[in-house]
Amino acid sequence: KLLNKTNLMSISSLRNGASKMDDIKLEGFRYTYVKPDFFDNNLVCSAFNMWYKTWTDSYKYFGWDPGQVRSDQWTRQDKVGILSYGEEPVGTLFFKYHDLNSPFISKDSYFRMWSEEDFQKLKEKSETNRVYVCSWFTLEKSWRKKQREIDAKKILGGICARSFLDSGSDIMVGTVVKESNMHDL
Repeated sequence: KLLNKTNLMSISSLRNGASKMDDIKLEGFRYTYVKPDFFDNNLVCSAFNMWYKTWTDSYKYFGWDPGQVRSDQWTRQDKVGILSYGEEPVGTLFFKYHDLNSPFISKDSYFRMWSEEDFQKLKEKSETNRVYVCSWFTLEKSWRKKQREIDAKKILGGICARSFLDSGSDIMVGTVVKESNMHDL
């Protein structure tokens, strides 16, 4: 799904450029960007372990090969966002910038499932030829809506939208697991 700044601004929780989410109590939460190769920190190590466990468990659940979840999916990003509550990792977001003018970008593993036609549409829609990719949207199992009174998925989704607005890119793309209802966020 393509997200551009024009249609994003119609999202009510971010209307008029507001940076806070409506109706969500954010006290106690912290959001931090880290370089993916930064590991000299307990929160980063805990967040990596949470991400890895969540995705290997998910791959098993969906009948996919959990061996496909590799640490380079963490380390090859431009930045990793970590949402935490106290010292507990709640969720992660991965961000990568891609220059659509690069002759190699259409062969990047992220775009492996994109048809040539869809990739060309992406290039045509971008005025800057710089796309912001958000991937591996991860929410720790105990923070899912059924487990807590707070909707941490909406907090993470709002942070993702805010990050896009601050990115300098005019288009953001992301692939979601439909079975987890991420497409309804």
